[in-house]
Amino acid sequence: MFENLNKAVLLSFGEQVGSNSGLFTAIVDFEEVSGKLGGFKKDYTKMELVAAEGAVASLTIGSQITVRGKTYRVADKFDDGGGMVRIPLTDPVSGSAPEGTNWMENI
Repeated sequence: MFENLNKAVLLSFGEQVGSNSGLFTAIVDFEEVSGKLGGFKKDYTKMELVAAEGAVASLTIGSQITVRGKTYRVADKFDDGGGMVRIPLTDPVSGSAPEGTNWMENI
């Protein structure tokens, strides 16, 4: 139902992202957020991708992703029920969220 809309959005706002499975188009979201973390005011970055469900079907938690020349890992995959998937990213070495990341906040 949303397939044509999803394609149009990815075509307009997406960019090429690399993975072990090849290239796919995703919206790259490095949103700067201010909020409280552990009771303290903190600025942090939510690092995630939004992509078509079919394009990322083979990605699993821990899969390597290359975005703008930097390597990350898939932290999780959240299906929106309309053919798109939100993919939070983690640090490639430690496997933890990049410093200050809080990608679970809006769930």
